[in-house]
Amino acid sequence: MAAQRTARVVFTTNFNQVEILSGTVFKADVKLVSKDSMNDDRILAIGTTFVQASNVPVQITLNQVFTRANLDEDADSIRLHGGGNRVFELVDEWLARVTLSPAIFETVTANSLLVNGSWGSQGHD
Repeated sequence: MAAQRTARVVFTTNFNQVEILSGTVFKADVKLVSKDSMNDDRILAIGTTFVQASNVPVQITLNQVFTRANLDEDADSIRLHGGGNRVFELVDEWLARVTLSPAIFETVTANSLLVNGSWGSQGHD
């Protein structure tokens, strides 16, 4: 049995007219979230991508490889049974969570190297 599994999340985005007209760029954060009644939810990152609003739906696929141990969010139990061990496999519950947020562009300022000169009436430049 392979020790790894590939998680694939496929989602489709639909945009409103304001987003389309402004050409809004969205950041999509994609995660797997375990869900069960034990309140021990795990969060595993699938990835991040960017998508620009368009007038047609945009389908996006992201993949991430996880170990089986990472995906085994409900630990199995081992019980002695009739002189031997018996493993009780508990069901693991996962859902994909996609969070779209407008990409925020930051202002970046950089200075050049210092240039020395004399540009006055007596200067030699």
